[in-house]
Amino acid sequence: MIVVNNFIHVNDDRQKEIHLEDYAPTSKMAGTPCWGTEDADSHPATDRYFKTSNNLPWAINIAESWNYPIKMIQLTYAYLFFADWAQSRGIVHTDWYDSSVPENINPDNIYSP
Repeated sequence: MIVVNNFIHVNDDRQKEIHLEDYAPTSKMAGTPCWGTEDADSHPATDRYFKTSNNLPWAINIAESWNYPIKMIQLTYAYLFFADWAQSRGIVHTDWYDSSVPENINPDNIYSP
């Protein structure tokens, strides 16, 4: 099986890589510059990477078009079941990102052009 570790980095700074949950950083991210700051809760010794203390991932991969939150609005304020989905490791609320389901969203926090 081929495992792809897609990630981004901030402002061309490889010290600030952002990976999907539990994917290890590359060797170019020396040390742990962001770990332990704010709500970061990575623990390399237990292969825990890129999650908050509440088990929310730093990044998500949605393989279809979706309506994203307004700038500076937390995802959990726009998509009401995202935290439940993430904390269950994808077991519950598998359609959390579907904005056509009214109970999934707070429409005031979803970007609309």
